[in-house]
Amino acid sequence: MTMTREKFEEIKSKYPMLLVMDNDVAKAFEFVHEVLEAEAEAIKIAEPYATSTISRLEAAAREVYDVGADVDNEAFSEG
Repeated sequence: MTMTREKFEEIKSKYPMLLVMDNDVAKAFEFVHEVLEAEAEAIKIAEPYATSTISRLEAAAREVYDVGADVDNEAFSEG
């Protein structure tokens, strides 16, 4: 991981839950989204030539955000 331990701890401190309950699921997605974004930003600084890795992390962060939003909005299929 390229981000600092301090940055990770800063993000982690915003999400103190230990067990994901139904109402915490969206927060868990927010946590993962923020970690992926922070790692992408850290790589941009430390290794700006790693564009493929940066792009993958940014794309993953967007996907996690979208899924979290769907969960939060209860946008589930009826199937």
